[in-house]
Amino acid sequence: MIYENLNRPIKINSVEIKNRLMMSPMVVRFALPDGSASDRLIKYLEERARGGVGLIVTEACFVDGKRSRTHFGQIGAHDDSMLPGLNYLAERIEARGCKVFLQLCHGGRRSSPEIIKGTPVAPSQIALPGEIVPEKLNIQQIREIVDSFGKAARRAQIAGFDGIEIHGAHGYLVNQFMSDVTNKRDDIYGGDFVSRMRFPLELIGTIRSYVGKDYVVGFKFSADEYLEGKGINKDLASKIAKLLQQAGVDYLTISSGVPESSEYIIPPMYLPRGTNISLSEAIKREVIIPVAVVGAINDVDLAEETIKKGRADLVVMGRAFLADSLIFHKALREESKEICQCIRCNQCVERSHRGLGVKCSVNIHLGEEREDRLKKAKERKGVLVVGGGPAGMEAALIAKLRGHEVTLYERKRRLGGNLWFASQAPFKKELKGLLSYLPYQLYQAGVKVELDKEISPEIVERLSPDVIIVATGATPLIPDVPGITHNQVFTAEALLENPELIPESDEVVVIGGGLIGCEVAVFLAQRGNGVKLVEMLEDLLQDEKVRRNKIVLKKLLKENKVQILLSTRVTRIDEEKIEVRDENRRGVILSAKKVILATGYRSNPEPAEKIEGKVQEIYLVGDCVYPGRIYDAIHSAAGVSCRI
Repeated sequence: MIYENLNRPIKINSVEIKNRLMMSPMVVRFALPDGSASDRLIKYLEERARGGVGLIVTEACFVDGKRSRTHFGQIGAHDDSMLPGLNYLAERIEARGCKVFLQLCHGGRRSSPEIIKGTPVAPSQIALPGEIVPEKLNIQQIREIVDSFGKAARRAQIAGFDGIEIHGAHGYLVNQFMSDVTNKRDDIYGGDFVSRMRFPLELIGTIRSYVGKDYVVGFKFSADEYLEGKGINKDLASKIAKLLQQAGVDYLTISSGVPESSEYIIPPMYLPRGTNISLSEAIKREVIIPVAVVGAINDVDLAEETIKKGRADLVVMGRAFLADSLIFHKALREESKEICQCIRCNQCVERSHRGLGVKCSVNIHLGEEREDRLKKAKERKGVLVVGGGPAGMEAALIAKLRGHEVTLYERKRRLGGNLWFASQAPFKKELKGLLSYLPYQLYQAGVKVELDKEISPEIVERLSPDVIIVATGATPLIPDVPGITHNQVFTAEALLENPELIPESDEVVVIGGGLIGCEVAVFLAQRGNGVKLVEMLEDLLQDEKVRRNKIVLKKLLKENKVQILLSTRVTRIDEEKIEVRDENRRGVILSAKKVILATGYRSNPEPAEKIEGKVQEIYLVGDCVYPGRIYDAIHSAAGVSCRI
């Protein structure tokens, strides 16, 4: 595809941007403890600028040294000591032919009590669920915050940034003033729509007084808070957009969601792509200033289509640039097979929520952007990789790129391992990109791949490798339950391999309410099967760390009318019925034509035991050490291959 629409320049106020693609501001926690720009942060952003994106908006930058800060590792523009780092950051991005805006943010009730060493402030004393009640801002405090935004904008201008963006989305302070859910004031800053908009409008006016009329001032906001009839919705969003345009904003970025609907802030793979495009399209009809849209756009073709159809003027991609910093550069060169596509697993978000620097499941180099990130091995070795799942493929690829001679053996007729099964449900199609990307990279690198071949001591002796990396994955855990071997009982993998095993009219019981069990239950229910899901623990998805993923999966189970039995154990399986006991040890009979087992995995290190002692260096990676996620498999494999 020729990206003639996406690759067309656009002018915002006095700034001409070379194309319509923006990189979203994302919390990566790479800044220094005082908020200044670190070398790691600058290299990370410079690498994205190198990929051809027209505009980068930095992550949310705190505006004062009091109570605006939301997390450790956050960049600041709160005083003049930040200027040297900000200036160098802007210069490095500009040197790559990319424009850069600084996003300004005050956390409000989302500020971290631990960091600010006090109580967060907000328009009203309304706490987030499970958090402390914020202090209500008085008029003087509001005026000080407004002025701090103006001063921070001026610092961005002095430092060489091309513009600023006000963060008015996702439940931060500006959003808190704008929404009637979080703003219950009865003074000039609350009470009705116009009064709730006074705070953001004062911000815009004050910033203009500091930076002048020719400097770019943008505004990002949630055009739907998804709060079931409360808060900002798409109808109110149009009024907001028109008011912001009248106030002198140069462009709008359309997002959605607040902490109570966080799945819309960073949509997981279970939600469709382009979640906010219909919102931007509606707002674009109401204003004449440029409208950008963000939200689950991890595909350049979708970005091109969005611009071509006039649904937005710019497209904002976020996690896609974490997965592959050169995504747009590769697309323009028609190298789509070379793109490592974001799988929207949200492991990056989960790490950030734990207070850690962001890493990516599919890009081991994120946060380690340097020229020598894959050093050539001091000694070239023969490396045999056993297993062609994500861990095995990554291990083979990294070893080959470092100069080793690599052969990969896979006992099946295809590569992918359990990743192949995971990608079969329609709502997990994002994984198919990785399933194509890794084998192609092996081919391009020159790794010798042997399919449909089981490893044996004889093969090892014939190949005589210096190093063996075992990546034989994990196998389904089969519970010891009477009747488990009945012919109507299948593993989740068997179902995904051959969905025709279960007719769409059959009633099905899924045993196991972890991630796999919940996904399979949704998959079956969406096909039309009646589904009961049995879990022995008190809640579902105890093995899933990513909160947004849990929220969406539970919603999908409810929407698809999956019957859920918690604190319930299966005691016997017979033809067309299952006996279970609930938490009170009461026996219950469930009718079912078919039974699916999704009771977890056990590591499969047996192939390593077969060849133990055949070479001096043998390593185990991925699920054959401990069953985990794609992130665990790829990073453990890369870690080993980088040490050989």
